Amino acid sequence: MLWDGKIIRVNDLPDFSAENESNIYGSEYLIDITDILSRDVLESQSKEKSEKAIHEFLRYYEIYR
Repeated sequence: MLWDGKIIRVNDLPDFSAENESNIYGSEYLIDITDILSRDVLESQSKEKSEKAIHEFLRYYEIYR
């Protein structure tokens, strides 16, 4: 979706060790590809390298459409 110029909704991974149930899930927010990598980086490096960087960034989040 990010490569198609769309926005995704992400949330921090749940912290099931939190004492209060309301603190298990963090706030959701919307991101697009340029929130992860700048347009300059996307244009100057290979798609494979950009995909790897994006996957690495997103592994710390729950992703929603």
